[in-house]
Amino acid sequence: MNDMTKRARGFIGFFFLVALIVGLGLQPLAAQVTIPEGSTINSAFLNVYVGYASNMPVTVHRITAEWAEYVVTYANFMNNYASAAEGGFTTDTVGWKQVELTSLVQAWAAGIFPNYGIAMIESVPGLEGTPYWSSEAPDPTLRPRLVIGYTPPGGTLKYVTVQRPEGSAGYVADSWISGLYTTLQNGGDPNLLTWFTNGFMKYSLIRFNFAFVPFGPGTGTPGYWMNHPEAWPANQILIGNIIYPKANAIALMKMAVMKDMTYVMFASLVAAKLNVAIGNASGCIAETIVTADVWMTAYPVGSGVAAGGISSPWRIGEPLYKMLDSYNNGLLCAPHRN
Repeated sequence: MNDMTKRARGFIGFFFLVALIVGLGLQPLAAQVTIPEGSTINSAFLNVYVGYASNMPVTVHRITAEWAEYVVTYANFMNNYASAAEGGFTTDTVGWKQVELTSLVQAWAAGIFPNYGIAMIESVPGLEGTPYWSSEAPDPTLRPRLVIGYTPPGGTLKYVTVQRPEGSAGYVADSWISGLYTTLQNGGDPNLLTWFTNGFMKYSLIRFNFAFVPFGPGTGTPGYWMNHPEAWPANQILIGNIIYPKANAIALMKMAVMKDMTYVMFASLVAAKLNVAIGNASGCIAETIVTADVWMTAYPVGSGVAAGGISSPWRIGEPLYKMLDSYNNGLLCAPHRN
């Protein structure tokens, strides 16, 4: 590879990194998870991580009006939550606290209430507030999450988790607001907070965005597509601006990866495109597919992209691959095929 080619690919890599960061940063709140219409909601549990054991009772309430993460304040929210609690917990230990919200999620699914999220409130005066990790927490695994169990029409029980992933500004919105500083905006804070002190409330808002969509055929992994050529909706596929006949694409998917990560990306991108082509929901993966396609235009299958190294293009490709892999395994906005 000559110096000009190296510089060109270095520029492309830099461009992808900037585009990825900017794109994710500007991404609007979108449905991370979709559930087929007509599904039965079997269970739903809110999980939040308590950062300090203040030993205070906290109640969880249904929010009754629209709000926006980077706009909401105590002044404009105006205590728009239902007086009746959906459940609660005590902040007696550091770590995960769980509240069952099955009835509420069932009501959202049935259209009885719009999904504006939930409010966490301390109504007993205390000397110290309670912090929680928010959806901006440095460790993505400690961010608030909603785990839903559902049974699709004619299917078996499945579980999906709505939780803001690393690097994404979508899917979950949260903030804390203060009755003492009524115009303070905290949507970007890595912490949430509940506290009732000197007659002033500080409480937290969380909205997990998911959607109900027409029942689709379900997603398949690269393993499914390489072993079921009869299921392909077309006899060729476009990857990285190159048209591959079905037989050639399958042969590449089956090749040993060795140390070339372009084969990994190729297989996952082929599977994702086929999953979309057969009618699965794609709102959560459409931008990733476009970006991965451009990545493969710069690094076609067989280019010898190594997994390690500070300058490896895989540092940009790997987050795209992980999103594709999650989608193909039914962990994002389309369920996995039965």
